[in-house]
Formats: sequence, structure tokens, C-alpha cells
Amino acid sequence: EVSARRMSRLSAINEFGVILVSSLAPEEVPALATAMTSFIMGTEGCILRLRDENTSESAVRDAHGLRDEASSREILELEKSASQQVLSTGRALLVRDVAANELFRDWGARVKTFLCFPLAGGGGTITLFNKDPESPLTPARFSQEDQDVLLHLVRYIEKAIGNAEKIKKSRKLVERDEV
Repeated sequence: EVSARRMSRLSAINEFGVILVSSLAPEEVPALATAMTSFIMGTEGCILRLRDENTSESAVRDAHGLRDEASSREILELEKSASQQVLSTGRALLVRDVAANELFRDWGARVKTFLCFPLAGGGGTITLFNKDPESPLTPARFSQEDQDVLLHLVRYIEKAIGNAEKIKKSRKLVERDEV
């Protein structure tokens, strides 16, 4: 059963990757990336943060799974704090029990667990929150297998973002050349 579940995830990742990388609408890439990553990883939500090429500041490009306004505001605060740490170290950050973590305990009422993962070249982060509770089929929240799966997803997302940026630049050049 575990093997079948893993094969289903790999199949979903490959299909998702092909769709994402071939997207010709750059504005759709963040929403597609967060929704599909959240679905494949079995999480309540996903937030994509990218650096703005003009200001070098990072900003949330899409957030999937946020609920009411108060909850969303708190989750986005947690994500910003985690993202700053990940961008400064370049390493993923996994917190399995937010309420027990000294740095993030203030958000323990809204988020149980999260994984914040860096994108290549310090270009941003992707944060998953509230992984399904532990069960015999999922031995730990954000297990090593989950992190490996996320790495595959992130590589597709990075390619899609790169492609979207190239398409956007090409469209600007076409408009400028016509003028």
C-alpha cells in the first residue's frame, strides 16, 4: 500500500511538472504551483514567496488554503518569519510542533506543523503547513520521503518560474519591437 501510494505521488508529480513547465501564462504559474503542491503533499496550505527582480525584496506571490482573514494574517506572519530564516541560511526549515517551538509558538493556535523550503539561487521559498496527522501510512509529519518529494516538485516549480520569466521578457520585447 505504501509503495502504491508512493508511485501515485510520483505519477502526479510528473504530470503536474509537465503542465506547470509548459504553462504559457506566467501569471498562472504561482497559483498552479501552490494548489498542486498542496494537493500532492497532502497539506492544508501552501505559500509561494518570490524575490521581486526590481526591488530584491521577497513577496508572497500566491497562497493556497488560507481561510478567514485573521487566520490568514497570522499564517502569513509565520510564513514571513520562517521565510526570512530560510533565505538567510539557504536551508529548509521543518517545525513538526509549532506550539512547542520557542521561535514560532505564538502561531501554535493556527498552525500545527510547517516546512519552509528554499528555491534555487535564493529566489524565494515555498512553505507548506498543517500536514495531515501522523498515521501508520505516514510515520511522521513531513517525513524524509515527503521532503524528497517536495524537492522534485520544487525543481519543476523553479523551471516553470524561469520559463515564465523568459516568456514575460519575450512579450515585452515583442511589444517594444513593434513600437
